[in-house]
Amino acid sequence: MNARAVVVIGVCAAVVVGCLFPGLGGLEGPGDAGAASDGAADGGQEGGFCASAGQHTLCLDFDESTAVAQYGQLNTNGGAMLTVDGTSWTSPPQALSVSVLSGAYGSAHVDNTFPVVPGKLTASFQLQDVAAGNGPKLKPLTVSFSNNGTIRYQVAVEAYKTSLKVEEGFVGTDAGTPYVEKGTYPITWDPTKYYRIDLDITFGTTRSLTVNVNGALAIAATLDARAFAAPVTIQVGTTYSDPDTTMRNLRIDDVLFDVSP
Repeated sequence: MNARAVVVIGVCAAVVVGCLFPGLGGLEGPGDAGAASDGAADGGQEGGFCASAGQHTLCLDFDESTAVAQYGQLNTNGGAMLTVDGTSWTSPPQALSVSVLSGAYGSAHVDNTFPVVPGKLTASFQLQDVAAGNGPKLKPLTVSFSNNGTIRYQVAVEAYKTSLKVEEGFVGTDAGTPYVEKGTYPITWDPTKYYRIDLDITFGTTRSLTVNVNGALAIAATLDARAFAAPVTIQVGTTYSDPDTTMRNLRIDDVLFDVSP
């Protein structure tokens, strides 16, 4: 099956099947978006991207079903929406579409939770900004850590009109400053192309993150000293959008996620 998530340690709170570890090897780089009429091979191998990607904690290629809830716990609010269709993709026949109506705010994402306290995590996904140059900002991927206390720690990849950013935040009672930008990468989005985004987070004596765009280092930062590892949820879609006068539309495909102690 093309959307996969499995037990890593304990029980995986995901809707779909497959997984394990390690790394992000064997991926092709980004390029022109495909279309349903192209008839190209999925990931270069029979069986789909996830079938040929090797073992990972989570793989989502959105090729199995048009039902968004097939890929995780669906959460929607306000004027944001998710669909799965074949308009464009990096592995056929489908990808996830994230839309925010003009003048609206809201969130729409699918969540998968893993009961692992990671020492390191990696996330990779393909991102297309269909309405390049339009607002508002969207957060196509967020990783959220909950210690079952009053504070939740989050790291989010943000797509702006002319840049890619990363922020971290502490949400909850007495969380202090809720969100802080950790780095900005200027980018002129080509609406006909997908961009491969890789996020790596390491916990330890020094807590750090890096973001690569199309294989090149874009952002490197040290995380807040209060950053903590805890059972982790990966949220794909957008966890936030600002109201704007123009509609925003992102497409996401071929998500890989790995956690290791």
